[in-house]
Amino acid sequence: MPVAQLGQMYAMCVDDARRRIARMEALAAAGDDTEYRKEAHAVKGGAGMIGASELYALAAAAEQAGLTPSDPRSGTTSVTASLAQLSLACDRLERILAERTRE
Repeated sequence: MPVAQLGQMYAMCVDDARRRIARMEALAAAGDDTEYRKEAHAVKGGAGMIGASELYALAAAAEQAGLTPSDPRSGTTSVTASLAQLSLACDRLERILAERTRE
């Protein structure tokens, strides 16, 4: 596959992941665990398609954990941290892609 097309495929995946992460934030605020997990699963699938292992692992963890409280006594979750990690993984992937397309 030509470099330009490969770059477009990666960019499409990162853009899709970012849209889904934003949706996951809204779903978390609404308390919709089922849809939250579906979005995480979709991010995982896109990341797997392009071999983005960090993004894949983070999305898999988000899918597995869902909105389940990490501390049942306080009702707090690690969702905010998980979503931040997913966003940072997208940032790192974009930087890698930018660097590779300059070469």
